[in-house]
Amino acid sequence: MSDIGDTIRERRYAKNPIWSQAKLGGKIGVSQTLISQWERGIGEPDSDSLQELEKAFGPRIAAMPRWAEMLIMRSGCVVR
Repeated sequence: MSDIGDTIRERRYAKNPIWSQAKLGGKIGVSQTLISQWERGIGEPDSDSLQELEKAFGPRIAAMPRWAEMLIMRSGCVVR
C-alpha cells in the first residue's frame, strides 16, 4: 500500500458508518475499482481526484505532508 492509499483507506474507515469504496467513488466521481487500486498502491489519484478527496474527507487531509506534496506537484505550483 502507498502512503496515499493508506490515508484513503483510513479516512474511509473513520466515517460513521464506514464508507465503502463504491460510496467514496460515487462521491468523487470515480469507480470503486480505481479507489481499490489507489488503496493497494496501484497508481495514485490525479490532481482533480486529490481535490475531490479533500472535499469528501475535509481539510485535515490536506495538512498531511505527502498529500500536500502531491497536490503541489500535480498542480504545477512552485513553493518558495
